[in-house]
Amino acid sequence: MAGTNVIIANMALDLIGARYISAMNEASKEARACNRNYELCRRAVLRDHPWNFATKRVILDTADTTAPAFEFARRFALPDDFIRVHTIYYADATVVDQGAYKLEGGFLLTDESVLWLRYVYDLQATTAFDPLFDQALAAKLAADIAFLITASESTAQSMEQKYRDALTKAKFTDSVEDPSPQVDCDEWIRARNGNSSNFVRDPMTN
Repeated sequence: MAGTNVIIANMALDLIGARYISAMNEASKEARACNRNYELCRRAVLRDHPWNFATKRVILDTADTTAPAFEFARRFALPDDFIRVHTIYYADATVVDQGAYKLEGGFLLTDESVLWLRYVYDLQATTAFDPLFDQALAAKLAADIAFLITASESTAQSMEQKYRDALTKAKFTDSVEDPSPQVDCDEWIRARNGNSSNFVRDPMTN
C-alpha cells in the first residue's frame, strides 16, 4: 500500500512510542507536532540526496535578461519546484564541472548559453515516494518531534541516529539504481593504469 502523509506521520509516532493519529489536522498534540514539521522534513530529506524517483529534466536555454554583475556571463532561472541539483550537462552531453556554474538567489549562473539540468523537484505526492524514502522521512520526522512529544533528550538523539541509518540505506539503494556517469573503482584503476576510455554516456538515456 502506498504511503500517505498520515501513514508516514504514524510511522514516526510509532518510532517514538506515541499514539497514532487519524488526520494531520486533528486536535491532538501528536497531530499538531506532525503537521507543523512534516513539510519541512519532507523538503529536507529531498535535499539530502539526488533521489531518482524525484528527478526531472529541463533544458536551460533562455537566459535571464539581467546578467550577473561579474564572474559569469549569464544566469538562468531555476524551476519553481527546484530542490537541488542532480546532474548538469553541457550541450555535447558531457558532465559540467562544478566550477563552471554557481547557484545563487534562485538562478544558475554560468558562461554557457545552453545547459541540460537534471534536478530533484519538490515532490509532494506520497504515492510516488520510494518505500525506503518513506522510512527515512518517518525517521526524520520522528527526530524532529521526539522531544516535543516525549520530553526525552535520549529519545530525540536515538531518532537522529535512526534517521542517519535510514537515510544511508535509502541513499545506497537509490545510488545503485542510478547509472549516471560517475567514477567507480574499475574506472579509477583503468585511469591509473593509463587505460581509461573516453566514453561519455548520453544523459537523455538515463
